Amino acid sequence: MANEFKHGTVGTELTQTEWEGIGTHVLDSQATGDIVYAASSSQLRRLGIGSTGAVLTVTGGVPAWDTTWTPTGDLIPSADDTYDLGSAAAAWQDLFLEGDITMTDAGTIETSAGALAVNGGGGLNLQEGGATIVSISDARVLATSNTASVDLDATGAIQVNSSGGAISIGNDNVDQAVNLATAGTRTLSIGIDDGTDVTTIDVNGNVTIKGATPSLIIGDGGSEDTAVIFDGGTGTNEVDWHLARDNTYSSFTIGTGQTINHAGANQRISFHASNMRPYATIMSGAHTDASEAHIYGLGVGYDLTAGNGATGSIAHVAIGAHVGGSITTQGNSETIPIIASLYVDEPVITNTSGSDTITATASIYVETVASEGADDYAIFVDAGNVRFDGALMVGNPTGGMKSTGTINAGAYYDDNSQLTDWVFEEYYAKPIQLTRS
Repeated sequence: MANEFKHGTVGTELTQTEWEGIGTHVLDSQATGDIVYAASSSQLRRLGIGSTGAVLTVTGGVPAWDTTWTPTGDLIPSADDTYDLGSAAAAWQDLFLEGDITMTDAGTIETSAGALAVNGGGGLNLQEGGATIVSISDARVLATSNTASVDLDATGAIQVNSSGGAISIGNDNVDQAVNLATAGTRTLSIGIDDGTDVTTIDVNGNVTIKGATPSLIIGDGGSEDTAVIFDGGTGTNEVDWHLARDNTYSSFTIGTGQTINHAGANQRISFHASNMRPYATIMSGAHTDASEAHIYGLGVGYDLTAGNGATGSIAHVAIGAHVGGSITTQGNSETIPIIASLYVDEPVITNTSGSDTITATASIYVETVASEGADDYAIFVDAGNVRFDGALMVGNPTGGMKSTGTINAGAYYDDNSQLTDWVFEEYYAKPIQLTRS
């Protein structure tokens, strides 16, 4: 046998001292650090010293050394909430577990240096009371359940960043609300706000702004142009439009294209701030149409339906004091040649290459007259004098403006009753002669 416990060799006869002596009781192949154990009910044996760090375990009912320490039962400390597993100076390298980690009291998971990574092979679940409240699937979908709401609360900034894809909020089949706050005035800033970034917000659908006094503010109060662009696409008849603030002239402009230019061909209507331009409101721009017989810079086509009590006047356009307009002079002892509610200048006409025949030109032209009234007029001056600094042409003289011709006209009393016809005979380079027909 080997490693058995036995008497040492002392000869053929032992004395009492030798029988009790330490050196006469030895283990076979005995060495420093060996452990004696009962190999059976009648035999003691030696277990040789294990390697450094080996743990004494039991295998097959007898002690054995284990360098990997694979216990087959629970590892329970002798006292609750007393002992640590490792220390800051002597930490375990890796911890492999199968099952749950349960803290019997409040606890902290932290790193002394570097980042804390939580890696779930099939996703991550955050639970409360045994029920999942936040889950992240292996498809990178973050979802909440068993909770009415989820709050992200911070005294500093909360940043959500997606460098390679979209950030989506909401469900395809459910209306969703994104609230900046439950009460008070809050500001939503989009962009890095350093004056250099260009941020684009694409909305597929409608944008509704609600509240007691809802408003949409574009710009930061600086000296830049601001605009709302309506993208018309790239087709033949597609046109971009813009609503813009032109900072140069503090004007609000409606125009075509995506370039803001208060005096360019793209401008349609421009509303100017006080003391900035001679016009409070100006309509301009360019229009080319090769298919229509009539082309107009401004058309007024309102369908007006009068209600009960409309016994004053009904008109497509009203100018002056009747609609609240007023004119205040400068009070600087200067001469003002003319003040008017309506100022009409000549049209600036370009006859391209002189190839078009223009029958007549006019600053004001009345094409037809209504016929539904008891009396119908093309022009009705209800009060005041009428002044013509140039020639007055009534009807269609047979000889034209500067040759002999006959002009037929009618005269009326204040009550609109017609006098008998008068004939105005105009002679070239002669005073007008008035004869009664």
